[in-house]
Amino acid sequence: MQSIVVKPLDFQRVIVDQGLGAVDFKYVFLAEGDSWMERSAVLQGSLPDFLGFLYDARDETVLIVNLAMFGDELRRIGTVQRREFAYWLRQFRYDAVLFSAGGNDYIDAALDPGPGQGILNSFVQGGPPPDAEA
Repeated sequence: MQSIVVKPLDFQRVIVDQGLGAVDFKYVFLAEGDSWMERSAVLQGSLPDFLGFLYDARDETVLIVNLAMFGDELRRIGTVQRREFAYWLRQFRYDAVLFSAGGNDYIDAALDPGPGQGILNSFVQGGPPPDAEA
């Protein structure tokens, strides 16, 4: 048997309907986060996918329930996903909980309150950031 990374919507079809359960895997992980956990690019797998390949190469199996959604920000993960995360956290005894967040939050914060005035500074004009001139 190979390792499986499964989204909650597919859990019944991929795991339960196939007669599988958490006990059939050496490790069980829960993954939550942003695009690093979901998919970094259209044609590129996620970190949980690659982790599954690594475990398979060691002849060990891992079941990863992947709640991650590309583009998610920490504030959304903490509010909108709270019920789903809590539900899945109660379903099994996990060997690890994998979490990735921050990149989208950083990009979003760069847009507030305006380009060059938020966390990220714009150097379009070629000069040093305003604080550096003081």
